[in-house]
Amino acid sequence: MSEIKVQNGDEALKRAALWALLARVVIERPTPPWLDELEAELSSSDATPPLSSQLGNLLAALRKSRRHPGGATVLAVDRTRLLSMVMHGETLTPPCESAALGAAPGGDRVLDVLRSYREAGYEAMAALGAPDHLGNELRFVSHLCRLEGEALAGGDAAAAQRWRAQQLRFLSRHVQAWVPAHCEQLAAKAATGYYAAAAVLIGRACKLALDELDPFTPMIQVAA
Repeated sequence: MSEIKVQNGDEALKRAALWALLARVVIERPTPPWLDELEAELSSSDATPPLSSQLGNLLAALRKSRRHPGGATVLAVDRTRLLSMVMHGETLTPPCESAALGAAPGGDRVLDVLRSYREAGYEAMAALGAPDHLGNELRFVSHLCRLEGEALAGGDAAAAQRWRAQQLRFLSRHVQAWVPAHCEQLAAKAATGYYAAAAVLIGRACKLALDELDPFTPMIQVAA
């Protein structure tokens, strides 16, 4: 196995881990066990620019929230208000692509999301209430990154390139079409520093995602 191959696979798997973390921040209820796990992961991460500042802010906000009695309960209430499919007022749209863009829940955008999931063997979490929920879309990007990394680790550069192309398509057609703007709304409406910091982090990651997958830069070929 060549050194180039290892580095490429590792880079894709690191992206997969980051997107998985972002998805879990959205999906997981702020229970003490999850907050313990998240704090440990953020504390031990070797984050480098361009997201090191946002990750550090999330860790600081998490620690601050945990110092207050009933902090987990306050976070749970804020999560329900911001990230569930219920209790949304006129100034806060549900956290799913179709609602954010004013599209029909069963319309072409959602059908394209479902088609993308099916082609990549991804099963959306029904518990989130919508296939185009923020948590599902972030989790799907992680899934595609993981498939790219596994293909590289197996020496299949062609398959890795296909999964990379699917990332580009899904990020440009879906994620970037609504997530950064929606995260700005979430950060402004959050009642807790933790969810405000999470929204800023997710929005920043989505804005930068295509820079990491520059379609004009050919992927390094992996030796067999």
